[in-house]
Amino acid sequence: MRLVLTQSALLAMLGFIPAVGVAFGLYALLTALTGIVTKLTLARVALIAFLTLGMCLVSGALALRKALTADPAELF
Repeated sequence: MRLVLTQSALLAMLGFIPAVGVAFGLYALLTALTGIVTKLTLARVALIAFLTLGMCLVSGALALRKALTADPAELF
C-alpha cells in the first residue's frame, strides 16, 4: 500500500524536474520572441510542484483503492 503512494510521489518528482527545465527554456524563448518579460518565480515552481505531487498522490490512492476492492476472480 505504501509502495504505491511512494511510487506515485517518485514519478511526480521525476517528471517535474525535467519539466521545470523545459519551462525555464520556454519562458526565455517567449521573452526573446515577444519582448514581454515573463519570469518563472520560485513561488510558482513550488506551487506547481505541490499541485503535481498532490495530483499524483490522489491518482495513486484511487488506483490503490480500485486494486484493493477488485475481486481476484474477475481479473483473469
